[in-house]
Amino acid sequence: MHDKSDDSVMLDDEQENIARSFVEGTVRQFAPQAEVELVNKKGTLFVRVEGEDLGLLIGQDGSALAALEELLHVCIRRRARGRRFARVRLDIGGYRQLRRERLEDFTRRTAEDVLHTGEAVSFEPMGSLDRKTVHDVALKIDGVQTHSEGEDPRRRVVMSPVE
Repeated sequence: MHDKSDDSVMLDDEQENIARSFVEGTVRQFAPQAEVELVNKKGTLFVRVEGEDLGLLIGQDGSALAALEELLHVCIRRRARGRRFARVRLDIGGYRQLRRERLEDFTRRTAEDVLHTGEAVSFEPMGSLDRKTVHDVALKIDGVQTHSEGEDPRRRVVMSPVE
């Protein structure tokens, strides 16, 4: 994917090795039988962990998963030493996919409520990926609009009827 002669870009193999080593080493402490899979797709390195008893690695509302992903980013960034590297997305036990599907359903139900009542609804604070999911789903629904307000980590989406 990357030209080996470009010293400003971390090679895919190097990044994958760092990610695999970090994730496998961490996961083994909590779930020795878990499997780690890496897929490099369109400039994003997807790291998936599957197995039994992964709850501690996910944490309440995905907090441990988010922390592990941030630590993985730090690990890769340190080893990159200023070189560019692919985006990295970590998912454990399919949590992120399931969360996205539930958030999409919740967004559609909320849009129905907004259209029915004519009143704006403010979502709970959420991370940028979840806010993007809400905005993307709402864009496909006639009659509602969304915007974000507040500052991280309390940033939230507000859905309202189109005026």
